[in-house]
Amino acid sequence: MILLLPVLLLWLCGFLVLWRVPLCSAWKEGRPDCGTLSLIIPARNEEDSLPALLRSLGSEDTGPLEIIVVDDGSTDRTAE
Repeated sequence: MILLLPVLLLWLCGFLVLWRVPLCSAWKEGRPDCGTLSLIIPARNEEDSLPALLRSLGSEDTGPLEIIVVDDGSTDRTAE
């Protein structure tokens, strides 16, 4: 109980600080002023769902997007 209170207070302070950080409005407008958004997707035996996920991410309107798919020893054709 003694450790729980400081952890909860830190979590609450972090939440309040991050809640006030404005998101880059240029992403919403399609301008690359905010830089590239990088996504790292771990994939293991995701042969069936990975193509749909990549199509969905490719259709997002976030500006420059870098998608890195990491194959984690799949036994199916995920890496292909």
